[in-house]
Amino acid sequence: TMSSIKEFLKPDDAKPEEALKHIKNSKIAVIDFTATWCGPCKLMKPKFKAFSEKYKNVQFIMVDVDEFSSIAAEYNVNAMPTFKFTKNGEVVDEIVGANATGLEEKLKKFEEEAKPAEEEEAKEEKAEN
Repeated sequence: TMSSIKEFLKPDDAKPEEALKHIKNSKIAVIDFTATWCGPCKLMKPKFKAFSEKYKNVQFIMVDVDEFSSIAAEYNVNAMPTFKFTKNGEVVDEIVGANATGLEEKLKKFEEEAKPAEEEEAKEEKAEN
């Protein structure tokens, strides 16, 4: 499956509740909380895009904290950029700041965890025997 970044950056991208639903329906996601006025966010954008093409089992989501302030508040975002790793909407890890190296380290881990189901099932069958 081609991973593309789901963007919630402008009011017409989605209603806040639709954006939140998308996050909660994503098995494993990384959310880039960004702002147009934030310099480090601009630096991270091409890296985030490149990672989205490399780590295809993780859902990549961008949220503008000004346009979707209710989501930023729900996820306790106080600085930009903040990257939240979520499983079905629940935060399991985070990185605050433009730390591409740290972001990629965590992405590698979550990419492994998000491997397609048939591989997981094969592992579980082995474990049961």
